Amino acid sequence: MVTPDCEQVQQQSHSWVGQRPDALSCWIWQLDLDELRLDEDQLSGWLSVHEKERAGRLSNRILRERFLKSRYILRGVLALCLACKPSDIYFLLNKNGKPALDGVDSKGLRFNLSHSGSRMVLAVGQDVALGVDVEGIRDVTDILRLGKRFFTLEEFQQLQSWPQEHREQAFLACWTRKEAVVKAFGAVMWQWMGHFQVNIDPHASPRIIDSDSTLPDLSQCRLYPLTGMTPAIGVLAAQKKLVHVCYQPVMSWMAQFDHACL
Repeated sequence: MVTPDCEQVQQQSHSWVGQRPDALSCWIWQLDLDELRLDEDQLSGWLSVHEKERAGRLSNRILRERFLKSRYILRGVLALCLACKPSDIYFLLNKNGKPALDGVDSKGLRFNLSHSGSRMVLAVGQDVALGVDVEGIRDVTDILRLGKRFFTLEEFQQLQSWPQEHREQAFLACWTRKEAVVKAFGAVMWQWMGHFQVNIDPHASPRIIDSDSTLPDLSQCRLYPLTGMTPAIGVLAAQKKLVHVCYQPVMSWMAQFDHACL
């Protein structure tokens, strides 16, 4: 059974304007994008020209709507945290494509976003780099081929020895843990995946076991399982130990999005 080494709580508030996590907390929003009923004009009103162009290149209606909804949620949440207009938020990308806040007084606010199908998870923290990954439980073809290509030798050998009927769960547990770490450091998946080891048991608390000298020091990085993800699994990585992971009421935040526009 997974037992996270920090407190995981549900959070409530009468007003979210200007609210933000403290330096030892991470706030989590998780939702099914397909359950949101919003029209495209409403969704695209806050978006940048670049974001609208990205949406326009998505010919599949479902994928386009999911993209628009995820940016709507992201901008709305960040705007409430920063007490600014959603359209006043600008993003910059590091050399590997990881986004961060730019153009507003972000006051150390950090975020990371992940999708799997219609499932979305947003993590927001204060003065701590974060990575989050969510993967829907599904059939994965060529598990051993993928494991041999991307995992360390130790992880691959464990995967090989895992009972075949549970091997997909072990593969996805390993994958989400590694991807969350890579995202926390704003790195490139294929350059990092084979250079650090995590535990692959999906029923054990996620942790980093070892890393080689080609990577930065990972000793302070911590992994936290995300709850309530069925039928998906999610992992949060933070570059330092957290005390609280706080799950936010999505609909309560959305009801106050208009307040950020005032």
